[in-house]
Amino acid sequence: MSLDKEIGVAGGTTATIKENDIPNEIEQSGSKLGRFMLVDEVGETLGVSRRTIFTYLKEGKISGIKSRGVRLVYTGSVLSYLLKQKVIKVNEIKERELKEELRSQVRTELFKNKET
Repeated sequence: MSLDKEIGVAGGTTATIKENDIPNEIEQSGSKLGRFMLVDEVGETLGVSRRTIFTYLKEGKISGIKSRGVRLVYTGSVLSYLLKQKVIKVNEIKERELKEELRSQVRTELFKNKET
């Protein structure tokens, strides 16, 4: 069994890292903006439980790897998930605003028709 992992990097190429070096990379970076986040950090960032994070991983909403029994989540997948959620929320807000504007216009037209 190989302890090497291929990972995607910018430009569509791949790089190989030693699986045993991954936890060391995390410790050295000391930042949530590193390549990986722990499940607890992702849960804290998203405001959900560990169980929900594992569900997101299973459903493919976020992605990660398992190294030495520790689940590591790609930071980029978390950021992508957050962006998608923000886009959905913004679209919902815009839709509500458009509906309210349309209702307002209909009310104005009805009021004008009653006056004449």
